Amino acid sequence: MKAISEYNFSFYFRKKVEPEKLGIPDYFDIVKRPMDLSTVSRRLKTNVYSSDLVEFISDMRQIFMNAVSLIY
Repeated sequence: MKAISEYNFSFYFRKKVEPEKLGIPDYFDIVKRPMDLSTVSRRLKTNVYSSDLVEFISDMRQIFMNAVSLIY
């Protein structure tokens, strides 16, 4: 997580999206399952994923899918 969070373009994914602040009030109409790196990091630290990498991978993939859904 540290390496991912330090990557230049990860800036956009580090914190939860604040739709009103960003001027995208329909964000939650488009993105049904918000996800960000701070949530993934917190889940790692609190053992939400336990030993199941599938959940971790799903959340990481969700970050990407949310970004793509906003483009299209």
